[in-house]
Parts: sequence; structure tokens; C-alpha cells
Amino acid sequence: MASENASDTSSVNTHVILLAHGSRDANWLDAFSDGLKQMQPLLASPASVAFMELASPSLQDIVNAQAKLGVERFYVIPMFFAAGKHLLEDIPAMIRDLEALHSSISIQLGDPIGKDLDFWTFLAHQIDNQWLPSMEAAAKKPDSAAA
Repeated sequence: MASENASDTSSVNTHVILLAHGSRDANWLDAFSDGLKQMQPLLASPASVAFMELASPSLQDIVNAQAKLGVERFYVIPMFFAAGKHLLEDIPAMIRDLEALHSSISIQLGDPIGKDLDFWTFLAHQIDNQWLPSMEAAAKKPDSAAA
């Protein structure tokens, strides 16, 4: 169920796309699909994961499929820490091509997640409260291979 606090972006004509780089490794890809499953009930709009390369679906695949269903507004959230060549050149070119192909749609490209200070606050919390304690506990366990 979508958030009760949905803004005016909540509409059957709106779709959020989490855009990641891509990998051939299924475990890497699963992290994004699992994350989306966790997030979707909290989001005001439907969402998908797309990949730049090495995996599918691509940004083009998602936009083409959703545009056929009548979606007119797309919000692309780059799952990147900072803006490099992909965010400065490649993705804007893809967006221009898609908007030219589908004259009735608009695609907004957001900032990379690393630009959001709350992301870094979350990361610090996870390091101190989950990852370090877990790694410290693992380091204290006797190595069963040495026995």
C-alpha cells in the first residue's frame, strides 16, 4: 500500500525508476530487486529498477513498457554515490532520446544518492550499529578451518 502522505507525484501516470549501473552477478542484481520489494509499499508511486549496462531491464525497457501503459511522468533516481560520466553525459542522452521517441512523456533525473546527506547519516548508523558489531563478532569466532 502506498504512503498516506503521498504528494501530487502519486498517480497512475507517474513511475519512479531506480537506476543502477548493472552487473552480470545475480547476487548483485538481487540486492536491488530485494530492496525495491522492501521499498515499494512505502512509496507513493509505482517503481522499477533499471540498469545502465550488463543487466536488464534497461532504462529504455522500463520507459517503453510504462509509456505503453499510459505513464507520462518518470522520475529517475540514480543509485550512484556521485555524478560521473554516466550521470553527466550518458543518462541525459538516454533521456533525450526517450523523450524524443515518446512525445507525451517527461523524464526528470534526480541527484545521485550520495548527494543526500541523510544517506550518509544512515550509512554511519549502519556502520556503528550493524556492520562493525557483526564483523567484530565474526572476528572473535575461532577459525573452524584451522582446527
